[in-house]
Amino acid sequence: MVTATLSDIDGDYRGKKVLVTGAFGFVGSHLCKRLVHARAQVTAADINVCEDRASLINDEQLRSRVDVVAVDMASVASVRELVTGRPFDVIFHLAACSVVEQAAERPYDAIQLNTMGLVHLLEMLRITGQDSGARLPTLVLSSTDKVYGDLNGNPSCNEQSPLQGLGVYDAAKLAADVFAQAYHRAFRYPAVVIRLCNVFGPCDFNTDYRVIPRALRRLFERPEPKPPILYANAVEHQRDYLYIDDAATALLMVGANPACQGEVFNVSAACCWKTPDLLNEVVNCAARLEERFDQDRAMLIRQNSLTIYPENPAVIAIKRQHLDGGKIEQATGFRPAVTFAEGLDRTVEYYRDYFSRRW
Repeated sequence: MVTATLSDIDGDYRGKKVLVTGAFGFVGSHLCKRLVHARAQVTAADINVCEDRASLINDEQLRSRVDVVAVDMASVASVRELVTGRPFDVIFHLAACSVVEQAAERPYDAIQLNTMGLVHLLEMLRITGQDSGARLPTLVLSSTDKVYGDLNGNPSCNEQSPLQGLGVYDAAKLAADVFAQAYHRAFRYPAVVIRLCNVFGPCDFNTDYRVIPRALRRLFERPEPKPPILYANAVEHQRDYLYIDDAATALLMVGANPACQGEVFNVSAACCWKTPDLLNEVVNCAARLEERFDQDRAMLIRQNSLTIYPENPAVIAIKRQHLDGGKIEQATGFRPAVTFAEGLDRTVEYYRDYFSRRW
């Protein structure tokens, strides 16, 4: 088994030219921060690069240390412009419609971005490399555990499990996943597929949809806390959760290891929770933190029981998900370094401060 320290990983990227697509999103912005600290030359590409966008990358010290480029991954011309004349060493492709509900509402747009965005990028890189004779950059595709569909009685999914994404989001990501592997087999493109689970942590500004930041927004709302939302079709859901720092580490590890090219990796989770139990733990953690500042409000937070909302019929929900991360541990030594409890404490503390400044 290969093992690597964080300093080893940073050393792998020092001076490297690295492109991150979807850079202003939750995972992308944290990845950019890690790469900047590793002294990589970072190009941060996204469709929305406005300075007033809620994103970790818009921290003044971080934005000024990356090359910010606006790109629409659903547009061949935009992707061609992105890669032409920019010789990258490593590319992390994270640009996606990442909200299941939005993908169900706008399926064509989701497919164009989640599937064809990856195809556009691979094809433009292939053609550019073919014309110039330059070495092709390693491309790491951030995929998802949703490509497996439901566990159907199995304890977990490994990389050999059947791919059976159920909804529009799942199927679009599955197609990109398959195309990344196909370009490796057909053209020897140095692509890596990494399948992440539910990632959580500070600076996830998708507080309307993602379960943990949405719950914390409601708990820290003014004047009084509101109960977290749970959709009726999610009462029996079970999901893996991984802290953001560990997700970034996993991405960096596979991107730096040539032996990972052409391979697919599941990423081990810090824990696996049923959604109602997860939300109850979020409530308890928020209340414990609030007790340091306001005993009365902490009591109100504890009194919040889950609110069950009607399910969205357009969203085909996977009931149970759980990844076997043995392969990535064997190849890179990766295993989560941050426990769920540690990660949740950091996350709750961040959002309490964030929302207290907003209200």
